[in-house]
Amino acid sequence: MKVYTVYHGTQYGSSAKKLLDMGKAAIEFHPNPARKIPGNLGYGFYTFLHDGEMAEAFASKFGDKPIVFELSVVLPPEHTLSFDISEEDRQDYQKWLQLPNVRREVERQKRKYRNASRQKSLDGALVEAFCQMLKDTRSADVYAVRSTTTTAVGIDIPGSAIPNGVEVLIKDASIIIDEHFRVYHSSDSAR
Repeated sequence: MKVYTVYHGTQYGSSAKKLLDMGKAAIEFHPNPARKIPGNLGYGFYTFLHDGEMAEAFASKFGDKPIVFELSVVLPPEHTLSFDISEEDRQDYQKWLQLPNVRREVERQKRKYRNASRQKSLDGALVEAFCQMLKDTRSADVYAVRSTTTTAVGIDIPGSAIPNGVEVLIKDASIIIDEHFRVYHSSDSAR
């Protein structure tokens, strides 16, 4: 199975120290939805595929002490929802959205979440519901979701939809090869 390198950027602090000490054992994969809003692809551990610089730029938006972790993962096709490379996955998702009962679910979710310019929590809630449907009806567990992303870093181009990276949302620790993560980059003040 092919091994991929992904990067997670965050600020140096208590959660980063926990990741340094515990590695993948520190990741919270299934947060309480009552306490946390889903990200663009749902709940899990967000990374950038093959792009440590993008992970650093993302983390730098939140302070001056970014730290970037490098992880090795496998992305088994039968357990990966691939919006970026699988036409079948994209089409299955679009067909699912058109089902009458799903349309009602979309309306219900629209009352709870919304897609803002930077955070697409409605999309994330719907991806979560789609993954649950795959598990319930096809016995297909989704361990990762991957998609192109337009991450606002560097020059702000309002409303741009041109992708500048690929996000991989890790939903299950079994795809992470490393027990402990490597530090790809850390700001001088975080060392």
